[in-house]
Amino acid sequence: FFFFFLKLPQTVPPNIQEIGPVLSKHYPPLTPELSDFINGHKRVLYVAFGSRFFTTIENNSKLLQSFIEAINKKIVDGVVWALSQTPEDDFYPTLSLSDGSQVQTSLILNNKHPHIHILKFAPQFA
Repeated sequence: FFFFFLKLPQTVPPNIQEIGPVLSKHYPPLTPELSDFINGHKRVLYVAFGSRFFTTIENNSKLLQSFIEAINKKIVDGVVWALSQTPEDDFYPTLSLSDGSQVQTSLILNNKHPHIHILKFAPQFA
């Protein structure tokens, strides 16, 4: 993979001209479900690592636990997380929070948490 944002700066020959970003003038609107979720929250954490992001069960669970902790501490009041290639068994079945409570991961991944919205694809523009 080539990640242009991780590449060190370098000079380019005078016959090369950068033209980006090339963006569309029109984007499809958000789905009604996603729009309702975002409009129902004031401080939404939007998480999308891309379709080629793979990590461990431990890291997936830590991320999800961190999102719940941020909601509980009123840092954010909603989370939208795009999980395109991540099956449910890539998470621990339960998460232990800092207050000692337990959360069932399957309920969150099936959008049963009122402040976390999981989807397969999250648009970057709308």
